[in-house]
Amino acid sequence: MRANVLETRINDLKKEALAKKKAGDPRGALLKMRQVKTAQNDILKLDGQLLMLEQQRGMIESAHFNKQVFQGLETGKKAVDAMQKDMDVEAMEELQDEIKEQAEKQ
Repeated sequence: MRANVLETRINDLKKEALAKKKAGDPRGALLKMRQVKTAQNDILKLDGQLLMLEQQRGMIESAHFNKQVFQGLETGKKAVDAMQKDMDVEAMEELQDEIKEQAEKQ
C-alpha cells in the first residue's frame, strides 16, 4: 500500500538526515527533513482520500438498501392490488349471505 511505502521512505529519510547531521552537513540534513515533511503531508492526503472513499462506499450501500426497500414496497403494493382485483364486493356479499343462511338452517 502507498502509505506503507511512504512510511518506509520517511524512516529512511530520517536516518539519512541524522547521518548528514553527524557528518557535519546541516543543509543536507535540513533538506532530508523537508523531504520527510513532504512525505508526511502525502500520508495525510492519502488518509483523507481513504476517508472520502469510505464515506462514498457508505452512501452507495445506503442507496442500494433504499432501492431494495422501495422495490419490496412496490412488490407488496402490486400484490395487494392483485388481491383486491380478485375480490369482488358483490361476490363477497353473496358469500356472507350464504353463510348466514347456512347458520340459520342449523
